[in-house]
Amino acid sequence: MHLINAILGVLDVGTGMLCVAISIPLLRGSVPRNTFYGFRFRQSFESEAKWQQINTYGAKRLMSWSVLIALMGIGTFFLPLQENLVLIVIVAIVPPLIPLIPAWGVLRYARSR
Repeated sequence: MHLINAILGVLDVGTGMLCVAISIPLLRGSVPRNTFYGFRFRQSFESEAKWQQINTYGAKRLMSWSVLIALMGIGTFFLPLQENLVLIVIVAIVPPLIPLIPAWGVLRYARSR
C-alpha cells in the first residue's frame, strides 16, 4: 500500500466516523436548540418539537451517507492512486463534500414543515 492510499483512506474513514459520531446525539434527541450544533435552519428554531423532528431526520440521513464515506475510505486503500492523479483528486475532494447531500435534503425537509 502506498502512503497516499493510507492517508486518504484514513481521512475518508475518519470523516465517515466523525459524521456518525456527530449524528448520534441528534438522533437520540439529546441536543437542545442552540446556535452551534445541529441542523440549524430557520424552521428548526420555531419550536422545540420542530428542532427535534428536523434534527432526528437530518441525523438519519447524515448517518446513512456517512456509511458511504467510510466505505469509500476503505476502498481507497485498494485503489491504484499512484498512477492516476484524477483519482487522487476525486478521492480527496468527494468524501468531505458528501455531507452536503444530506444537508440539502434536510433543508428541503425543514422547508416543507
